[in-house]
Amino acid sequence: MRLGHTLLLAFLLLVVLPIALLTTLAYLNSGRALRAEIHHRLQQDAQQLMQRIDALLFERVENLRAWRDVEVMQDAQVGDVDKRLARFLASLRQGYGGIYAELLFADGEGRVIASSDQQHIGRPLGLDAGGARAVTLGAVRVEILPLQACRVPVQHRCLPLRTTVASRFTGETLGALYTLLDWSEIEALLDHVTETRRVPPHRLHALLADGEQQVIGATPATRQLWPQDGRGRLLPLPALTADSRSLRLPGVRGDFLLGQAASTGFKHFPGLGWRVVVLEPARTALQPVHHLLSVLVLLAVLTVLVVVGVALGLARYIAAPIERLAHFSRHYDDARPPRPPPPAGVAEVRALHHALADMTARLQASRRQLVQASKLAAVGELAATLAHEVRTPLGILRSSAQLLQGDAGLSPEGREMVDFIMAETGRLNRLVTLLLECGRPREAVLRPMDLNETARRSVALLEGKAEARGLALSVHPAPGTAPVAGDAEQLEQVLLNLLLNAIQMTPAGGRIRVQVAVTGRGATLTVDDSGPGVPVDERQRIFEPFVSGREGGFGLGLSIVQQILAQHGAHIAVEDGPLGGARFIIHFPPAAGPAPDRQGGNP
Repeated sequence: MRLGHTLLLAFLLLVVLPIALLTTLAYLNSGRALRAEIHHRLQQDAQQLMQRIDALLFERVENLRAWRDVEVMQDAQVGDVDKRLARFLASLRQGYGGIYAELLFADGEGRVIASSDQQHIGRPLGLDAGGARAVTLGAVRVEILPLQACRVPVQHRCLPLRTTVASRFTGETLGALYTLLDWSEIEALLDHVTETRRVPPHRLHALLADGEQQVIGATPATRQLWPQDGRGRLLPLPALTADSRSLRLPGVRGDFLLGQAASTGFKHFPGLGWRVVVLEPARTALQPVHHLLSVLVLLAVLTVLVVVGVALGLARYIAAPIERLAHFSRHYDDARPPRPPPPAGVAEVRALHHALADMTARLQASRRQLVQASKLAAVGELAATLAHEVRTPLGILRSSAQLLQGDAGLSPEGREMVDFIMAETGRLNRLVTLLLECGRPREAVLRPMDLNETARRSVALLEGKAEARGLALSVHPAPGTAPVAGDAEQLEQVLLNLLLNAIQMTPAGGRIRVQVAVTGRGATLTVDDSGPGVPVDERQRIFEPFVSGREGGFGLGLSIVQQILAQHGAHIAVEDGPLGGARFIIHFPPAAGPAPDRQGGNP
């Protein structure tokens, strides 16, 4: 597959997959968040509705408890012959505006003595008292009878409440006072939920269940939705836990989100153990999330179309420079490397251009190093040959010249010629020594040492030579010690080579300075002079064998320096110095152990 096609496919995958993932996550998280918010809202609705119902029941029970102690209730002892009690009950019912379907007083035999409806006086009570639940308010026992049909208009239900009335004279029970609470007052509270939320009736349902989970109240829309038995009664509420958040009804499509609240009572009224459940169809409640999904899908499709167009352009923009680089790499010649193509494309491709240029530069540097290594190998072979072939005749010549120097009859011209022989044989002997050191350097023995001590000793050895040439030679050691792991003899040779070069290159009246510093990354040794310096284009070549910057030099000293430092894990560089000449700076790695005392060197 071509690079352009690969990039296009990669762009599409990198965009389409995240968009699909983000769309899915946004839809799921939004749905979860909306479900939680709807559940919280429904829970609040159920709690508020249950509190209103408990408050209403508390008021009705409190009314019944207060009325039993009214003096007119004592008329029940004489059968309410003057109808005062009946008129009192009628006025109460009228004053509460229809909250009560009927108020009545019945004797111990269940016969109505007084009633807010005159036509019921003298008749049997006709109320089912089975399963009544009693509550006590202020030492007064009030019973709540089961919900049942009232004797008022057909299809009307009421909730009977009763309490006994005792004679103030004898303490005997005169009968029971009944209040028939119009159940439509409770159902009105259920309907009030949809009115408060201002949603259509089919969007919100509310129902009330007793302690046996039997549904005893519901909104009209809920009655049409809720499953019923064969006699048209609503089926009991399914088993719900405190963590239930949804409900599925048989025969109804989709599930319902729910909020529920159990009766907790009101003030000192303990409640009847009833439960309110508020339902909302999940399909309609989650419409905003479905709409969000449609919008996200549309945006995803538009984004993919835009990405395809952008990806085509980017693929061409990236692939073309890379193809030029590939062409350059295929035709790269190690002997005469061509220049890489100019940087183009995105930042990464431009970085690739620069990396390729750096790689070619490193290849050229490696070739130079190979050339230098071959030179060093040649030096080694030459050194071995010279050591065998040159030093023996040199020794004979030098010994002969020394014998001639002791001849008293030697003419001045002859003595001058003998001095020439001694000087030149010494020079040849030094050349052979340098060749041996350059071709076969001794392996360094690394031990903890103080670089300050090496600097001081090297400067002390060459102070006389520097003074003879009119130069100021100084040393500036680091505070305390400068610990390094090194071979003291070889490092002293390194510093002597650098100082001798500086002494020979610096004109009279100049300065040479040696500095030692310690940093967190190791120690640094610096040699500065006020000589002519090293040209920039020569700074890499001066470390090669047989490259010398002064007349009469062999060009091996700095090559030996570099080899010794390589064994110490150190590196040397040359740059412009603050004294106007050259600066040779050597960086040593941190020492592995503590430095020896000032008298220690290489034991």
